[in-house]
Amino acid sequence: MERNHFTELVLFQKELAEHDLKVTKNLSLRSVTDAEKGFFAGMLQANQSEINRLDRLYEVCTANEKNAGQGALN
Repeated sequence: MERNHFTELVLFQKELAEHDLKVTKNLSLRSVTDAEKGFFAGMLQANQSEINRLDRLYEVCTANEKNAGQGALN
């Protein structure tokens, strides 16, 4: 099944969010002060939330593509 441009964009954004998560984890390991630790904990949570959101959006995109393909066959 061929993906549309929006689905490709969602996958690209997810790759970026996963990279951000990796970088934030590395930075959090180097944090010294409580303020830094708190900041990076918040960033980790935000990054993970973004990845989860993009996963759900990808599921919607693929379901829409599947449904559109089935409609074309009928």
